[in-house]
Amino acid sequence: AAIVAGFAGKVPLEDDGQGGIAELSVKIKTLGQDLEESDSSVSLYPMWVEVEEHFRTSPTEVNNSPAECLALALRQSKSNSSDSKSIDRPSFCQTVLHPDSTKRLTWDISGLFVLMIELIWLPMQVFDRLEGTVGAAIINWTTLLYWTWDIVLSCSTGYYTPVGSVEMRRRAILLRYVKTWFFFDVPIVSLDWIVKAGDILRDGGDSAGIARSAKLVRITRVARLLRLMRFMKLRRVLYTIQGLIDSEWLTLVLVVVKNLATIVLINHFLACIWFGVGRADEVEGWVTKAGVRGSDVSEQYLVALQWSFAQFTPGASPIQPDTILERCLVVSVLALGLVIATCFVSSVTSTMAAVWTANRYSCTQQLLLKKFLNQNQVPRDLACRINHYVDFVAELRHKRVHASKVDYLSFLSGPLYIELQAELYKPTLCAHPCFGQIHLYSKPMMHEICAAALNGHENYAKNDLIFHQGAKAKNMLFLKCGSLAYRFLPAGCLRPKTLKLGAGNWCTEAVLWMPWDHVGTMKAISEVDVISVMASTFRDITRNYCQAYPILRGYAFDFWQEAKERGEGSLTDLPFEQMELDRELKSQPVYNTNEALLTHAEDVQLSLVQWDD
Repeated sequence: AAIVAGFAGKVPLEDDGQGGIAELSVKIKTLGQDLEESDSSVSLYPMWVEVEEHFRTSPTEVNNSPAECLALALRQSKSNSSDSKSIDRPSFCQTVLHPDSTKRLTWDISGLFVLMIELIWLPMQVFDRLEGTVGAAIINWTTLLYWTWDIVLSCSTGYYTPVGSVEMRRRAILLRYVKTWFFFDVPIVSLDWIVKAGDILRDGGDSAGIARSAKLVRITRVARLLRLMRFMKLRRVLYTIQGLIDSEWLTLVLVVVKNLATIVLINHFLACIWFGVGRADEVEGWVTKAGVRGSDVSEQYLVALQWSFAQFTPGASPIQPDTILERCLVVSVLALGLVIATCFVSSVTSTMAAVWTANRYSCTQQLLLKKFLNQNQVPRDLACRINHYVDFVAELRHKRVHASKVDYLSFLSGPLYIELQAELYKPTLCAHPCFGQIHLYSKPMMHEICAAALNGHENYAKNDLIFHQGAKAKNMLFLKCGSLAYRFLPAGCLRPKTLKLGAGNWCTEAVLWMPWDHVGTMKAISEVDVISVMASTFRDITRNYCQAYPILRGYAFDFWQEAKERGEGSLTDLPFEQMELDRELKSQPVYNTNEALLTHAEDVQLSLVQWDD
């Protein structure tokens, strides 16, 4: 149950029934004595050896011995493990969906298709021959069941408050739903069920029931138009989909598709209205004069749709208006088509111009860089490295937006900014067991570390020097992507050894606990992204959290004990686990996957790194 990797296998635990530690190994119990008797140059910072003055009035755990600090770390690890298990237990509150959950997102996207089907189907009620068909029954039942179940999900989905927090309490959710969509959804769904019940009565065969149901259908057919108000929900669904898109070209495609769908939907409504106006006059209406009154529904609809599209394009209309009502409709549609066509062209043009401007800026900067390097006679190998690195950073910035490009981040308050920084860097830092323990035991400390103790993302090009042997270490490094080559001279060896450090690993952890000079030299095999933790700032932050201090103190003692056992000559900047793996370049088998081929290429590149010595 040890949260720190160094504890595993070294601290035998025996539960005493109260969540405590019944027994510690002799090695851990004698840490204090070993520390006093040690004359090794591998020594901890004073803040980890002796409790500082401002901590002496704190809870008694701060003043514990080294063995007690380790026992406290293990006890807290077991407590956190049991707490996390209790959180995973099913509860009534967990039946509430998060507004950003996959289930809710899938339901909203499904609602987009259901809403579009309903918006297409409703105006087609002017075609009487569609009533009673199998397709009509399937569409009616599908939409009715979907919107009925949507009421249930709306009462079981959390929402974002004005301050940005997620409200998951069912009482608050129900109250908000009553104030917003309840008096809109429930009457319309109830009306749909009443219409469906009338259809069932009409199919029963009772003459009185047939008369009543027919009258009910005629009354509710007009009331069904209220379902068009569901079109207001389309905006929420589209906003959810737009939140998932972070590509300029996909945004352009979405804008074009949305505008085209809007134009087609408007033409669909106008075609149905045009058919209804022509059918109203059985003598002079265009339906009679065109000879389509007794035709099939598909032919009637296509003729009306052709007329509708002709009003938006230079195409000729197959039908000319004859009655006053038809002429008024034609004039109104021509004016509407002029406005919609102008807005559509303007929207697509502005979106494409924005995308082209961004691409033009990138091409211009690349051309200026090449001219600068050529005019200043920069050596060709250095120019190639610069261009390659700039392309890497540009592609990285294109995939992941840099904070400097987002002006709205300056609007954030201090607490919001700190919370954002914690969410950005926490996944990388928590890969290390110590930082994972900090996150479990003291989240405020983790937030302050992410906001104040990090240098942010540092990008290095291929063959760039990260640090060299003998330099004083100041930061602990986390490798987010790419690969690094580490070269050092093992104790008792005459030839240096080269190891590879892959993404997700870290190095120079010792600088957090003790004064440290780099034992070896590290270079980049490929373009890498590194996150640095400033050791001095980390220790300053630790001094402000008396509850987390004994846990970190216990971890510092464990690290010191591990370093002492290995001996000063066997220590490196790499993690102890990495040294045990000993990933020195050796003969490799044939690789079949792309990931294996990339690993093999990096291993080959490891042998080609040029070292200064």
